[in-house]
Amino acid sequence: MSHLPFPEAAFGIATAVETHYDWPDRAADPREILRVPKPGGTLAVVAEAYRGRRLDALDRPAMMPHRATYPSVREHGDRLSEAGLSNVGVFEDRRRGWICAAGKRPSPAVA
Repeated sequence: MSHLPFPEAAFGIATAVETHYDWPDRAADPREILRVPKPGGTLAVVAEAYRGRRLDALDRPAMMPHRATYPSVREHGDRLSEAGLSNVGVFEDRRRGWICAAGKRPSPAVA
C-alpha cells in the first residue's frame, strides 16, 4: 500500500476491501491510494470489521494481537478527509455489519 505500482491518475476508481487494517503507514497510505484515481475519481474503503459495529465484541479481540487498525465509522471518514479527499461519506449497514467510506480525488482548481 505504501508504494502502489501504478502511475498517477491511472484509474477512475480505487478500492480497498478489507485491507486497511494492516497498512504499514496508516497516515501516509491513504494519500498514496489517493494518488491513483483520476481527478474527480473515487476512492472507496469497504470493511466488515470496525469499531462500534453490532458484532464488535467478536472483532475486537481478533484485531488486537496483530495490532490491526480498527477505526470507528467516524474515523474511517476522518482518515479519508485528512488524506485530501472531498465529498467524503461513510455508509453503514448495521444489520449486515459493514461500512463503505468513499470520497473523490479533488479536481485541480481552474484559474
